[in-house]
Amino acid sequence: MDSEDFEAVPQPNEKLSKAHAKLLKGFIASDLPDDICREIFLRCLPEGTLATPHPLSPPVVLTHVCSQWRQVALTTPHLWSTLHVSPILDGTKLPFSPEYRYERTKQWLARAGSSLPLDISFHHVLPHSYYNTQDVVHLLDTLTPSVSDRLKSFEVTFLGAEDAVKSVLTHPVLWDQSTNPLWKVPKLTLAFRIWVGGRETHNRLPALLGWILAGLDLKRNKQLRHLSFDYNDYRRHPDRPMITTFLPCAQLEILDMQSRDAVRHYGPHLLGCVTHEVVYDILASCPNLVVFKVDIEHQQSYEEIRIPPQRHTMRRLKELSMSFFNLKNPDDICWWPNFDFPVLTSLHLRHRERTKRCGRSDTLFMVLEKVGSTLTSLVLDPGFLKRYDLIRALRLLPCLVQLHLKELYFIKDCDPKELKGGDDAKWNDGVLESLTPKHNSPHACPHLQYLKWQYNTFFGDTEEGLIKLIQHRASSPNSPVPMKQVHIDFGRHASARNRKVKSECRSLVEAGLDLRLNYLPEDWEEKNVTYGDERLAEAKIQHKLSPFEKSGYIGFGWE
Repeated sequence: MDSEDFEAVPQPNEKLSKAHAKLLKGFIASDLPDDICREIFLRCLPEGTLATPHPLSPPVVLTHVCSQWRQVALTTPHLWSTLHVSPILDGTKLPFSPEYRYERTKQWLARAGSSLPLDISFHHVLPHSYYNTQDVVHLLDTLTPSVSDRLKSFEVTFLGAEDAVKSVLTHPVLWDQSTNPLWKVPKLTLAFRIWVGGRETHNRLPALLGWILAGLDLKRNKQLRHLSFDYNDYRRHPDRPMITTFLPCAQLEILDMQSRDAVRHYGPHLLGCVTHEVVYDILASCPNLVVFKVDIEHQQSYEEIRIPPQRHTMRRLKELSMSFFNLKNPDDICWWPNFDFPVLTSLHLRHRERTKRCGRSDTLFMVLEKVGSTLTSLVLDPGFLKRYDLIRALRLLPCLVQLHLKELYFIKDCDPKELKGGDDAKWNDGVLESLTPKHNSPHACPHLQYLKWQYNTFFGDTEEGLIKLIQHRASSPNSPVPMKQVHIDFGRHASARNRKVKSECRSLVEAGLDLRLNYLPEDWEEKNVTYGDERLAEAKIQHKLSPFEKSGYIGFGWE
């Protein structure tokens, strides 16, 4: 591959060239009018992703099929109206310079024409390394007035030492009304990871947040409706203003403060956790929120909680996503009684603690007892949750249509080490039975139609409980609706007995049921989550957490 061209493709050998020419000779698409080709190209683009200047990116691939397609692709601005470029990590050796990337980025944006709305990202899942500051500066230089004025969404990451990040934030592009996208774009993602040396790290980071927000001056953006904001440390000194002081709170409809770090740490103090006072202040100051996503700080017993007594009603909030250190301590949600959520339909609860300890689930029930009756979609990633607590929780969801259960502790149900302990936290046929219609008693979640269950699948080997659930939901007079999707990721290998599920449910599948049963491959060994005892937890072993869900209040089902 030509190292000096983002769009270069490998030079084919003579045999492949002849085969390619022969294929194109009888290729019906080559006879199609350009406008038809254009429509086909646009309808074949992947949804929900931004294009990248990479040889395998769909717009680039289209330019390498034949001369006709290349001409059509280069004259179809919609193909080039989205762009994602990851900033280069410091110390990375590349065959091209930041200046070259700058020119190629400009060329890409030029292909988008001069009138189409644009989606641009200079953002990435945050690595534990610095970005090349000069590269970020060159990328910002591509934001000319004609580009900034057309931005529909903009994402950018500022990562590095304090002085380096400050130098980028003072770039002229971000201080000029004609070029600054932060003052124009309706959808904005800002991510920060700043390293501060010395003993004053914990004091400097919260203080630096105020300086950053004051400088960004997001209140100047009258179009901003969707803000994603990720920062190292939201802790606040009583003498410093709340972050809502710097945000256009009244106009915000979506606020996402959940961290996208690829790697996190054990312990209660996750990077980017928001304190209880700040959560209260955000909800109280943003009455028009429709979606709110937040990682909540663990409340230590010795810390004083200062929550104002005023009550508020979130009249528009439809989706709420929260992660907690665990779901045991009601102090972690001490602001919850001060709010009402009359239209909340979608909830995502996640537990961050990664130790095998069964305990209370006070936070879980405190939440569900208030909003469970209105929920139609729930994602529950509860950690080491007792089976009877899960059943109790499901009985609080009379209107639920979609349920996604995640449990990474028992990701390998066939592991003898996992079979020894934590019996109370193993989700077995008893959970399936609670969801199965019966003649003489009500069942949980009567309106459930979409079920995704990932691991902790201690069902019977023949999966009879799962078969009953699916069949009775479709045929019982006590079931208002049949299942439409059932996706199960088992924590064990498949066996001949497992084939019974699909054979018993064949008629339902033929009638439209989307049934997917995934088993572990025979050579599967590793977990995708690290956990251990208290000693390992104290050592802050790094581990991966499962990704957050996409918005669930808009529609149901999974691809």
